[in-house]
Amino acid sequence: MTQYNWEYMLKRSFGITPEQYNEMLEAQGCKCAVCGGDCIRYDKLSVDHDHRTGVVRGLLCHRCNSALGLLQDDEVIIYNLLQYLQKYHEKLG
Repeated sequence: MTQYNWEYMLKRSFGITPEQYNEMLEAQGCKCAVCGGDCIRYDKLSVDHDHRTGVVRGLLCHRCNSALGLLQDDEVIIYNLLQYLQKYHEKLG
């Protein structure tokens, strides 16, 4: 993706400028807002947003952004998944 295309996509899809993206990136310490990992595999972190409201929440690595999307931003599913994992880990004790 060219620089122009990226800048256009930021504005059109998320309503933010490259400067706003860079401010968010700096505020997050140049790391994914969820896992805290550096994004080495991709040039840029993904802009995470609420699909219902369009509100930008933060910047995520591709893996975290994809996982959140697959879980449909559903807090109940995410909570149930956490409970499931904790139950499994308790059995391993």
